[in-house]
Amino acid sequence: MGADTPLAVLSKQHQHLSHYFKQYFAQVSNPAIDPIRERLVMSLFTRVGANHNILVESPEQCQQIHIFQPVLNLEMFEKLRQLKLKDYRVQIVEATFQS
Repeated sequence: MGADTPLAVLSKQHQHLSHYFKQYFAQVSNPAIDPIRERLVMSLFTRVGANHNILVESPEQCQQIHIFQPVLNLEMFEKLRQLKLKDYRVQIVEATFQS
């Protein structure tokens, strides 16, 4: 199915910010990216902490925090932000803009 509207970036008319992020194509992945139905082959967890050489076993490799979902609620975010561990530093980056 095609779309005959011009891309927002190419339009000479003023565009809403969300128009710049529309997806006009289908993407197929193999294996399927579906964590609910494909739990055996897919995981959404990530690690926070320093990365070390995975070929050398060391205690430093265990000094990572595992986060089991990509979106944090406020409670989980605050727990992560309030951690008082020796090798972890928290930095807040302001990423908002005024309209």
